[in-house]
Amino acid sequence: MLNWYDRLLIGVVSFMKVSVIIPVYNVESYLEQCMDSVIHQTFTDFEVICIDDGSGDGSGRILDEYARRDSRITVIHQNNRGVAYARNRGLETAAGEYILFLDPDDYLSLHALEKMYNQARQYNADMCIFDAQDFDCETGEFLLHYYFNHGKAESLGNIIETAGLGYYLFDIASVACWVKLVRRTLLTDNDIRFELREIFEDTMWSALSLALSKRITAVPEKLIYHRINRKGSLLDSVDKNIKDPVESYRNTYEELSRRGIFTDDVKRIAFLNKTAVVLYYTLRSFSDYRRISEYWDIINGKETILHENGPYAYNPETPALNNYMKWRDYSIDDFLLSKYKTHLRIIGTRRQELAQERKALADAGKSLAKAEKKNIDYEEENRILHNDNRDLTDKNKELNIKNKALLEEIKTARQKIADVYASDSYRFGHAVLYIPGKIKKLLRKLLR
Repeated sequence: MLNWYDRLLIGVVSFMKVSVIIPVYNVESYLEQCMDSVIHQTFTDFEVICIDDGSGDGSGRILDEYARRDSRITVIHQNNRGVAYARNRGLETAAGEYILFLDPDDYLSLHALEKMYNQARQYNADMCIFDAQDFDCETGEFLLHYYFNHGKAESLGNIIETAGLGYYLFDIASVACWVKLVRRTLLTDNDIRFELREIFEDTMWSALSLALSKRITAVPEKLIYHRINRKGSLLDSVDKNIKDPVESYRNTYEELSRRGIFTDDVKRIAFLNKTAVVLYYTLRSFSDYRRISEYWDIINGKETILHENGPYAYNPETPALNNYMKWRDYSIDDFLLSKYKTHLRIIGTRRQELAQERKALADAGKSLAKAEKKNIDYEEENRILHNDNRDLTDKNKELNIKNKALLEEIKTARQKIADVYASDSYRFGHAVLYIPGKIKKLLRKLLR
């Protein structure tokens, strides 16, 4: 497969502003929505590199059809090697100034590329971070979730100098690669690649990208729609790869150390705090108590970098490590019970909110019932008026018929009168009576 430089030399590709890299594996039900959201962007100076990772459904055929219709799309077919390998291969092929990795079951908002690229270019940033809108495939609901630290980003303004992030270096943005637009040369010049594992493959990629970026900027908008709880997604395999989260963060910690990124203890503690955040957050991904208990023993055991680098002093800027120090001696039952109590409080609050919502709905129902009754009354009144109007119309038709008959009778009578005036007998009688009539009128005048 030709890399981007070889493609440039032979004229297959030219420099463009953004390369969108999409690894694809058995997502034919969602792929067209994803592809349509990309090719219909308001921003047009981009290429799309799709890596068909040995799909067994119709995904490859769909990609080939899009590539046939749109010259900006390149499709690479390969045997199944995993999402990390597919993304790395796409990066080798990409020629864009900036790189966006997009999952094939997600899709972009209409102005996404325009907003993230313009923001990155305006502030000459190595990375532009942004938010995503979660969609739960099981419940059909849109969920509220933030993929970067809005409060910290807003406090720093449009230009975030990573040197000044301190304990927030690895917590400014989510680990997910698909909520970051990254300068291509940052990745290629520093050999930043995805770790070849089934899940948590973007841990090292994200940490290195954040640590080696000099300037970051943020778009505080949801530019991507992200599906969660999709059957068959990679995150469904957390149960099967229970050690992957711990191993991924250990490997990343060692790589950051090897590259000399932990120049001070703040960056090291910042990464360990991020590790604690993710390892405990991942508890929610397991589906049964046995696996939760097993995972709890792993993240609180001696295998983790959290254990090796502790204990930790209390620090208000590293709350996850503070919790780790509190929870590491808990049993899983104690931990779940503490969370259960918290959830009970949340549920209690939510019940009150639901009661208020139910009351509001009941009031709205009453108002709707009144409106419907009024509407029924109006419909009945309209029906009566319609019937009256129909009766009046019928009467008007009858009157028109009678009027027409009367006009005919008048016409006939006038004709008869005209015939009388034109007859010889009328003329004779008129002549005979004319002189007596005159005498009669004269006598009347004389006798007055």
